[in-house]
Formats: sequence, C-alpha cells, structure tokens
Amino acid sequence: MRIDPAHISRVLVIGLSCIGDMLLSMPGINNLKHYLPKARFTLWAGPTVVNVFKHDPMWSDLVPYDRWSPTSEFYGFKGRLRALRIMRKGHFDLVVDLRETLMPLFIGARYAPLLLLKRPFLPKTIHEAERVIQKIYALGVPIVSRSMSYYVPEEERQYAEETLLSFPQKKLVIANPGGREHKRWPVENVIELSQRLIEKRQCLIGIMGYTEEEQTIASRIVKSLPSDYTLNLFGRVPMPRIAAILQKADLFVTNDSGPLHLASAMGTPTVAIYGPSLPDRFGPWGNRHIVLLPQLPCAPCDEGKKCLLGNRLKCLGHISVEDALQACDNLLK
Repeated sequence: MRIDPAHISRVLVIGLSCIGDMLLSMPGINNLKHYLPKARFTLWAGPTVVNVFKHDPMWSDLVPYDRWSPTSEFYGFKGRLRALRIMRKGHFDLVVDLRETLMPLFIGARYAPLLLLKRPFLPKTIHEAERVIQKIYALGVPIVSRSMSYYVPEEERQYAEETLLSFPQKKLVIANPGGREHKRWPVENVIELSQRLIEKRQCLIGIMGYTEEEQTIASRIVKSLPSDYTLNLFGRVPMPRIAAILQKADLFVTNDSGPLHLASAMGTPTVAIYGPSLPDRFGPWGNRHIVLLPQLPCAPCDEGKKCLLGNRLKCLGHISVEDALQACDNLLK
C-alpha cells in the first residue's frame, strides 16, 4: 500500500506502552511526519508514554490508551470496542498501528495498512528502529533520516544548564543502575566503576533512579561516593529534564532499559550493559556507543529461553568493572 499525501489531513498513530519501544519507533514516525507536514497527528499510547511525549509539538492530540488496568475504560474486549468507537469519531485518513493488530481495519480510515504483514519480509535480527523505518517506507514514505529524537522544552534545557554551572570543569558521567532485575549490573560494580572514574578522571557522577526500588539502589550508590563528585538525579524527575541533562553529559553508563534509548535520542555517548536481551535488535541507535556482553557462550540471549546458568540474575555479574572502565575511557577520549 502506498499513501497519497493529498488525501491525508488526519493521522492516528496507535503507539506502544513502553517508553523505550516508543522511542525506537520515532525515526520511522518522524519520516512520516516529514512526508505529511500539514497533517494533524494523534497519538494513542500507554499512559506513561503519553506523559513523556506530551510536550512534543508534533502531536496535535494525545490519548492515554491503557489496555491492561482493570479500572481503565479500555480494559478487555469491551474496552477495545469502546476504543474503536472513539477512534472512528476522529475521522482519520491514515492509521499507523505500531502494536501490529487488526484494529486499523475497523477505524474507517482511507488508509489502514496492517504493519504486521510486513513482519515476515524483514530479517529477524534487524534493529527495531530500522524495522519501523522499513514498515513506514513500504507506504511510499521516503527515508529522510534514521535519527532518533526527543523533544525537550526550552525551560528544561535552561534547568540543565543552570544545574551544571556548579561543576564547570568536570566531565559528567551519568549512571543508570535501574531496569528490570535480571537486566541490572550488580550495584557493587556500579559503585566501584563510579569510584574509579572519580579517582582517575575526577568525573562528576550523576545517578538515576525512578521507581521506589531504583531510588533505593541509587541512594545506596550516592552514599558510597564523595558528595562533591555526585549529582542526584533519582526520584520522580520528569523525563524531559533527564533528557536535557543527558544531552549535556559526556557519557552514559546504563543497563538495558528505557533511558538507554533516550540517550540515543539525545546523542549521548553510551556504554550499554547487555546479557539477557538482544543488543543487535534493541540496543543503542545512532549515537557513539559500546555494548558490553558477558563472556558466556549463551550471551546475548532472548530472555525466553531457559537460562543456562540456572539463574538469569547471575548473567551480568560476568561483566567486569575493568571492562566497563576501559569502555568508558574509550568513549571519554
């Protein structure tokens, strides 16, 4: 199916629930927006994603689409029907369903491509960002860029600028020790790496952490470091603020989680720690980066297989602090 821009003034994007997955989809969506510059774009996505993208002027409307909470109006089969009724009232000309369901067929749009039909024709190992780019390209949309991006309001950029004025000559390294439990590098390793970066390069270490569990981890790390070399970035810090500070950072050290993809969008050099997930498909995109994998015959794995170690939590312990420090040195040069 090839779309005709002359017949498109309203576009519905049915987005994703995870911030990282949505960020990986944005290069393709940005190409579509470039092809349809006058069209109104509406995003239906998970509440967390809507909150993160609410400042972006490319979206004319954003609707929190929560399919999983029993209290949501869109929960279950009846909730899906309700969503379809509301979507039909939008009189959209094009529907792009990043969830790859059959919903576009029932929204009444002129163009209702089923992106899932493109799936068998793409290599299984292709990066997720490129996968979405190719699906949008199949609609006749030229590829003008493969870059990730994330909109940051000017006030957040100013906040980042003012925050870092207190540390004028220190290189800023931000560490993200959070993420899903089996994807976390051991906290002791994060502490040792931070200490060695301070001793060797006098770096300023920013520590992130959003959920309560992540904040507990971040607090433990901060207490282990000298206060004049640490920047507290944990707590309910808005994503645009984190993005603005990431853009100022010299380096980002992170587990496989949403902020990794935010760093890609902001162009921040990244040391990415992987093991029970696939960096070739879901790794950093477009920025300078080094991916660290444990020296194990089973790494990386796709998480769905039975762990050969007997416990997925042991996996990332096989990545040494020395290897991480070497990667940091290479990107800080």
